Amino acid sequence: MKCSVVRVSMVVLVAASVGGCGRLKESVANLEESALQGCETLAADVSSDGTINQLVTATTRATSTCSRTTIVDLTNARPQTLHVQSGSAAPGNQAACVGSSLRVDFYFQQGGQFGLVQGGSTLHGQWVNAACQLPEAIFTIATNGGTYRVAATVSAWPSPVLLATMLSSNTTPPPPDPSSSPVGGPDGPYPQGSPGSSTRDVQATTEQPVPSTDGQGFFGQTCDFSHMLKDDPIVFPNQPGMAHLHTFFGNSLTNAASTVDSIANTGNSTCRGGIANRTAYWVPTLLQNGVPVVPALSNFYYQGGFRIPNVGGLIQHIPDGLRMVAGSGKATGPQNLDYFHWSCLNTYEPYEQQSSLAAMDCPQDDYIQMDVVFPQCWNGHDLDSVDHASHMAYPEDGQCPATHPNVLPAIELHVAYARKGLDLTKLRLSSDNYSTDLPGGYSVHGDWFGGWEPAVKDAFVDGCIKPGLDCHSHLLGNGTEIF
Repeated sequence: MKCSVVRVSMVVLVAASVGGCGRLKESVANLEESALQGCETLAADVSSDGTINQLVTATTRATSTCSRTTIVDLTNARPQTLHVQSGSAAPGNQAACVGSSLRVDFYFQQGGQFGLVQGGSTLHGQWVNAACQLPEAIFTIATNGGTYRVAATVSAWPSPVLLATMLSSNTTPPPPDPSSSPVGGPDGPYPQGSPGSSTRDVQATTEQPVPSTDGQGFFGQTCDFSHMLKDDPIVFPNQPGMAHLHTFFGNSLTNAASTVDSIANTGNSTCRGGIANRTAYWVPTLLQNGVPVVPALSNFYYQGGFRIPNVGGLIQHIPDGLRMVAGSGKATGPQNLDYFHWSCLNTYEPYEQQSSLAAMDCPQDDYIQMDVVFPQCWNGHDLDSVDHASHMAYPEDGQCPATHPNVLPAIELHVAYARKGLDLTKLRLSSDNYSTDLPGGYSVHGDWFGGWEPAVKDAFVDGCIKPGLDCHSHLLGNGTEIF
C-alpha cells in the first residue's frame, strides 16, 4: 500500500498512516500500536494554526490510501468542525466510482488506551449523470481537552486524503451577535414531559385494517413529549451538553450516552405501544423570547410514500439499529419544502408548506406544526454515516437511486404547538443560529433512532404498508394492536 500525503489546516495535528484499509473496529485496546503497523512516520513536528504536508511510507497494496491523523491536547471545550475529502480526481467509470469509499472515526485516550467516541459508517462514491461524486464528510466533534485520534480510511483511490478544519482549536470564537437568538437555547432546568410506559402495551383485537383511500399503506404513531436536553446521541455521542437544545419523544432515557442497545432495551416509552416502541425521536426546541415551548402533541407516520409508484411490493423491513438525521440544523434560509416545512394542523389553506414560523398565523384554536419527511431509500449496508444522512436518500424520478436501492417505509415527523399565546415575531428554533432580522424556523430538522421491538416493527410493515392498508395509529395488521 502507498500511504498518502495528508493536508491538515488550522489545528494541532500529527499525521501518520494506518496499516490496512479494513473497517476500523468499534473498540481498539491499543490504537497507538495497532494503527501504525505498516506505516512509518517521516516527520512529526507540527505547529498549530498552519497547513502541513505529512509524508508517510508503507509496504502494502498501492490500490488503497489509508491516513491516520492525531489531534493532540485540545484544551478548548467546544466543537471542532472538520471536513474530510479525497485529494484525487474522481474515477471516470461507474464501477470504480461506486467502489470508492471513505470512513472517519474519532477516538479518545483514557487510561492509556484509545476508545471510540464517534464512529462513522462507510460512505461510497455516487455515479450521477455519467459523472462520479466522491464522498466527503463535514462533521463536528466536541473536544474537552486530552488527546484525540481521527482515523480517515479511504479505499480504491491512489491520491491523498485532505483533512481540514473550519475552526482552529486555538482560535477564540467571535463574540455572539447580539441580534441573534441564544446559541443552542437557554440553560436548564427544562420542562419535563410524560414519564412514559414501562409495559409492553400490545393486545389482541378483532378490528381489521381498511383499504387506504390513496392506495398508500399507513401506520401512525402518537407520542407524548418526554424531555428536553442539549444532547444528541447521533451527532454528539457521549458528549453531553454539546448540542443545541432538543425536544425528545419516545424513549424516556434518550441522552448523549444512548446507544443502539440502550435505545432498544432500556427506558420507558411515551409512544403508544409502550416499550414495544422505544424509538427515540427529537427535534430542535421551539423558543419564544428564548423560553422553551412545550409541544401540544406529536404524530409519527410510517407509510408507503407518494414518490414511488406501486411501492407496496418494494417495501422492505426497517433494519434494526438504523438512525438518521433529516434536514439541516445549519440552514439560514428555506429548505426543500417537500420535506421540511411548517403548517397549520387543522387549517391547510393558505398555510401549505411554509418555510418559516413568521408565515404561520394559524387560527388561535389551531396548532403550528413542524413537519419533517425522512428519506426512505437505504444503501443496504450502513445503519449510520459520517454525516448521519448519506446512507439514506430520497426517491428520484419515481424510484430509489441505484446507490440506495432498498425501499423502506417513508417516515414523517409532525410536532404541533398550540397557536394561542404564541407571538410569531418572537419564535425561534434552538438551531436558528442566525440574525433575528430573518424569520425564525428555517433550520427545521429531525432525528430518528430506531428502537422498535423487531416483531412489532415487521408486523406493521407486512400487515399495513406492503398491502396498502390503513392501520390508523394502533392496528398492526396481524390481529394485534398497540394501545
